[in-house]
Amino acid sequence: MNRSGNLLCREMLRRLHYSKHCPVITVAGTNGKGTSCHLLADYFQRRGKKVGLFTSPHLISFNERIVVDQLKATDAMIADAMMQVNAVQGDLELGYFHQAFLAAMLICKEADVDLLILEVGIGGRLDAVNSIDADAVLLTSIALDHTEILGETREQIGFEKAGILRTGQIAVCGDVAPPQSILAEADRWGVSLALRDRDFNFQDIANYPIAYIPRQNALAVWALLQRIDADFDAFIFGVSLANLRVPGRMECIAVQPEILIDVAHNPEAAGYLSDYLRSNPVSGKTYAVFSALKEKDILHLCQPLWKIVNSWFLIELVHERAADFEGLHRALPDSNYIDFQSMPGLYQSVLKKAGPEDRIVVFGSFMLVSLFIECHNQERLLLGGVRGSII
Repeated sequence: MNRSGNLLCREMLRRLHYSKHCPVITVAGTNGKGTSCHLLADYFQRRGKKVGLFTSPHLISFNERIVVDQLKATDAMIADAMMQVNAVQGDLELGYFHQAFLAAMLICKEADVDLLILEVGIGGRLDAVNSIDADAVLLTSIALDHTEILGETREQIGFEKAGILRTGQIAVCGDVAPPQSILAEADRWGVSLALRDRDFNFQDIANYPIAYIPRQNALAVWALLQRIDADFDAFIFGVSLANLRVPGRMECIAVQPEILIDVAHNPEAAGYLSDYLRSNPVSGKTYAVFSALKEKDILHLCQPLWKIVNSWFLIELVHERAADFEGLHRALPDSNYIDFQSMPGLYQSVLKKAGPEDRIVVFGSFMLVSLFIECHNQERLLLGGVRGSII
């Protein structure tokens, strides 16, 4: 029985006798979803709320996807929730993401959270997360990604993202030039959509110390909080901005040499990464560890970093959708790259090559970043932290 994730999960929630028990914030968009979700969760947790957080994908363990009150769901909690899902699944064909989402809903309800924050997987209209009617919605940037599923234009993609809108919602769009399709859907649903540079702008957060969160995400979250939190606490928001670090997002995991990991996997995200690297240069060389899936716009994913990266370290991911070396090579301006068959070999080589003043940038895919982190963590255990100063 083939249905959209939205309809499948609505039916599953009915079979599970699930009912919405707390306010829900849903976040959709191309880039910045995960960071925005974590920032929202951090703020409300500092306000004393018990927050349930569902994000995807994970970097190291599945448990990262489901967080309650700042703690990852345990294996036992996940196993119990999956058993409940399997018990009523029947003839419905559930995918991996559907099961993860349903487990998250059961775990968060059992924990009796005060607030649910949900990150849309892909798109919005047909996504499993959209089976829950949100009270408030945040739309982040809209760019070209997952075009084989969502469409090849920003207008088509915007329409899919706007599928999470509902009458009576509080809604904010952080895109500086939102597609007309989003505005049209907001009008159709009677949603008063707050827009960047019309209803809020960077001047609104000019006095906040923003250390690790991209400014456009900080601004959009601020705008949403202004509209949903009658007792907005500017001091606590500032503390969140100054201290929150989101795994895999512009994350520095070592120094001397600096190792910066970022899950940038589309051209817009690569542009953000490039801007950060230019604004925060190192005195030495920059080495890129890179790979991607073949359906990505690999040329424009690499192009923003052409003039920044001195040498590229490439690997073919073990996945049916992974780009091969030929596809990766076509995206690079010259032959200044080295191919590797395994992550351990690549890891050892790039660490041997990089000096104390150099920087290693790992980007292009969640899968790549995950593999690199696993090697890095194993190396720390073996060397007792001798190589590099671990943050």
